[in-house]
Amino acid sequence: MTKFEKVLLSIFFLELFAGGGGRLINVSVGPLSIRMILFIVLMLVYGIRVLATKKLVTTDHLYLKQYKLSTILISGIVLYCLLSTILGIAYGHPKGVVVNDFLRVAYFVSFFPLAYYISNDRFKIKWIKSILDIAALFMIVFTLSIDMASIFMKQEVYWKFYSWINEVIPGELVFRLNTTGVFYKGHYFLFFAVVLALYKMIKGNSTSVEKIIFFLGMLSIYFTRARGLILGLIMVILFLMVYAIVEKYFVKKSIFKKPDFILISKKLISKLILMLVILASLCILYFSISNTRVGDVQTEMPPQTEIKTTAKINTTEKKNKEKKNDEAEKPFTGDIRVYFIKDSLRILNSRPINWLVGNGYGTEIGGRLTGIEISFLDILVEQGIIGVLLWLLVSLAPFYFYYGFQRKGERNYLNVGLLAGIAGMLLLTNTNPFINSPIGIGFLVIVLVIGFNKPVEYSMRGLKK
Repeated sequence: MTKFEKVLLSIFFLELFAGGGGRLINVSVGPLSIRMILFIVLMLVYGIRVLATKKLVTTDHLYLKQYKLSTILISGIVLYCLLSTILGIAYGHPKGVVVNDFLRVAYFVSFFPLAYYISNDRFKIKWIKSILDIAALFMIVFTLSIDMASIFMKQEVYWKFYSWINEVIPGELVFRLNTTGVFYKGHYFLFFAVVLALYKMIKGNSTSVEKIIFFLGMLSIYFTRARGLILGLIMVILFLMVYAIVEKYFVKKSIFKKPDFILISKKLISKLILMLVILASLCILYFSISNTRVGDVQTEMPPQTEIKTTAKINTTEKKNKEKKNDEAEKPFTGDIRVYFIKDSLRILNSRPINWLVGNGYGTEIGGRLTGIEISFLDILVEQGIIGVLLWLLVSLAPFYFYYGFQRKGERNYLNVGLLAGIAGMLLLTNTNPFINSPIGIGFLVIVLVIGFNKPVEYSMRGLKK
C-alpha cells in the first residue's frame, strides 16, 4: 500500500465522517460533490491496483464465508438498484432524479476497495476509529459554536451570521424556528461516535477523548432538537441491556464463547443500573425536546418583527405567505409522516406489481422527489418488498457474522458497540433518511468489512475488547 493510498483513504474517511451530506467543503465538478469525487478516485486507484497485482482482496479473506456472503449481498443490492433505475426511466420519472437516486446507492461499490485496503497490514481499523474520533471532535466544536451563537448573539447579528453560513454551506444545516441550536447532517456519524464512547464507558475502559466525545456529543445532539437521534440512543441502551442479560445467562450454554461486554454478576447489576439511569435521562431529554420543538424547520430567513428595514425581508414574508397558501392542505411536522404514508399507499396500490418490485427510482412521494424521512417506506415505494428485504439483509448481516464468530470462539473486530450502533441506525433511519444515502451506506460498508477482518495481531485502541 502506497503513501498516496493511505492519504487518499484518510481523506476519504474524514470527509465521510465529518462532511455531512457531502457538501461541507463546497468543491464540486458539475453535479458531483467532493464525496463523489473521492469515491470515484478511490475506485480508479483500486482498479489500477487490481490490474497491477491481479488481486481483488487479501488472500486471507478469500476462504471466509463472511466475505463471500458480503460480496453476494452487495452485488445483489447494486444490481437490484440498477433494476429500480431502469423501472424509473421506463415509468417516465425525471431522468436526473433517477440517476441521482442510483448514484447515492452506488456508494455500496466502495465495499470492494475497502475490503482490500482495510486489514491489519494495510489500513488498520484503529486508524479508522482515530479518524472517527477526530471527526466527532470537529463536529462537536462546529455545531456547539453555532448553538452558542444562537444563544448569545444579538438577534440582528445572528441573522446576518445565519444568512452567511447558509451561503457558505447550503443545505447542510437545519435551524429550528424559535429555538436555539442546529441540526447538521454530520450528526449521524457523531451519533455513532457517541454510541461507541457510551459502550466503552459502560464497559469501564473508556479513554479521556471518548468521555469528552460522549458528554459534549450528547450536548450537541440535544441542541439539534432531533427526537430521532434521542430515540436511536434509547434503542442503543435497550439493545445493550438485553445483550448484557443474554450474554450473562447464556454464556454457559456456549452461545457466547468469547463474551466481550459483561460477565460477572456484580458487574451486571451495577452496569444495568447505570444503563437504566442513562435510559431515564434520555427519556427526559426526549420529552423536553418534544415540548420545546416547533413544528416547522427553518429553511429561509424567517420574518422578523424587529427588523423591517430591508426589502429582502418583505420579499421573504411574501414568499412565506405564498408558500403557506400553496401548502394549506398539507400537514406539518408529525402529521407529515401520515401524509407520506397515505401517498405511498396510493402509489403502491396503483399497480399490484409495485408491492413486489416498487415504482422505480425518481418516484414523487407527497410532493418530494428527493426522498422522505421514513427510509424503509421510501425503499418500499421505489423498490418494493424485495428491495426492503435486501436492505434488511445487508443491515443485519453483521449480527449474523458476530454470532458465527462467537459460536466458533474466534476473535474478531466486531463488537457489541458496533452492533448497538446498527440497532440504533435501523430506528433512526425511519425518522431521518440516512440508510439509503452515502452517509448510512458508508457506515454499513465499513461495519461489513470489519465483520470479516480477523486480525493477525489482536490489538486496537478504541475498539479493543
